This record gives sequence, structure tokens and C-alpha cells, in this order.
Amino acid sequence: MRIGELFALEWSEVDFINQEVHVNGTMIKIDGKEYRKGSAKTDNSKRIIPLLPEIAKRLRKHKVQQAEYKLKMGAEWKPVEGLEHLVFTTPFGRPLARGFIYNAIDRIIEAINHDERIAAEREHRKPVVFEHFSSHTMRHTFATRALERGIAPKVVQEYLGHKNIDTTLDIYTHVLPETKREEIKKIANLF
Repeated sequence: MRIGELFALEWSEVDFINQEVHVNGTMIKIDGKEYRKGSAKTDNSKRIIPLLPEIAKRLRKHKVQQAEYKLKMGAEWKPVEGLEHLVFTTPFGRPLARGFIYNAIDRIIEAINHDERIAAEREHRKPVVFEHFSSHTMRHTFATRALERGIAPKVVQEYLGHKNIDTTLDIYTHVLPETKREEIKKIANLF
């Protein structure tokens, strides 16, 4: 999902019975301060994405934790009117800002790199560090790995909500050398 789609996701759009998420909109920030749920980027952005069982399990746990936290916060839980049932919120029930995710990713990368530098020094080697990446990089990685694992491009297109297959294929088909070697073996018996 796009980051705005995640931020706009409401509990009513998470179908635990059928283990799927219904993507229906994106979070919009007006004049740098007011939030509202806007329509999906395109008609194709409205889509249904199947959930892996582990993700459904984690979302169920998150829902329970959020409900407990909401009760604990009492009057301090102050969601934006019309956005009272968001899946992902600030500790006060408000919509998340893009900076929240960027900062969280940066903190995680920093922690990983810190630990790697210590381990590398202890092992007398050069550290292998993570470069900075954005939330969109994870979407890109998902699509690339899905295609490499043989998921049909049309299915990946639908997961991503692209209007046409060309967008999916043009952007996300950076194939690793090993994948190319494996694919060529598929025609070996023809010769």
C-alpha cells in the first residue's frame, strides 16, 4: 500500500473473516494541518489486498491493544472528526504524518547500523550498513520480490493498484542476475 493509503485505513476496511484489506482512499493533509480521508489516487487504487495469516494475526493484536490504549487515554484520545476508526494513529488517536514513518525508519536503520558497527569492530571487519530508504522503497521491494517469485505481473499490478500493467512492469521489473539465470533454464529443453 502507499503510505497515504495506510494512514487512511479504517478498521471497517480490514476483513478478518476473509483475511483481506479493502483500500478505499488516502489520507490528505489540508493547509498543512487539517486531515481528511480523500478518494483513492485512481479508480484502480481502490482494491482488495489479501492478508497473510501472520499479518492478520498482528492486526488483530494491534486492534485489541489500540482499544485498551484508547480506554486508558480517556479524554486525551482525541481523533479527528470523521477519522475515529483509523487503524494507525498517534498516541492521541490522530492521523499519522508522513514524518512519523520516515523518523521511525531512520531510527531503526540507525539502531541496526550502530549494532553492525560494534559487531564489525569486534570482528575486525568493515561494517555492512543500511543506506537510508523511504517507506515507498518497501512497496518497491515487495513488488520486485513478488515478480521474482513468479507472482503473475497482472496480480502484482492489482496488489499495487496501478492503472495499467505497463506501470508495474516498467517500474518494478529490475531482475536480479540469479533470477535471469534461473529463467533461462526454462527454455533449455527446447534446444
